[in-house]
Amino acid sequence: MEERYFLLRSHLEHFKKGRSYECKLEDVDAIWCCSRKNTKRIIRQLEDKKRLTYQPGKGRGNVSKVTYFTSFQDEIETFINGCLKKGELEKIAEILRLPIPKSWVVINVNTNMYIFACLRMYKITHFLS
Repeated sequence: MEERYFLLRSHLEHFKKGRSYECKLEDVDAIWCCSRKNTKRIIRQLEDKKRLTYQPGKGRGNVSKVTYFTSFQDEIETFINGCLKKGELEKIAEILRLPIPKSWVVINVNTNMYIFACLRMYKITHFLS
């Protein structure tokens, strides 16, 4: 669920107008590569977890509105710190593939060196296994 949430946020972040974004449900289908039914189910789950609110567009072809409660950068930093504490380097690697500013992932030089050293080790061990 986290990967889909961050994927949606990273794509909508390019159309930044604060914490609310306009989008069409068909665009969300394409971003998540899933059916309309599954997209609606995931959006409901994210609403239940208080990650976002979704207001459908009225009528055919009208844009919907997605509103987030926190800044995307804060969420990324919190998620990265949690992954580092748990040793979940594969999740950090997934975040690095998203179209977000890399400065959000790398907070300072020591953390930067640690993350990239860990990711190199993860790639090497993952490749050998």
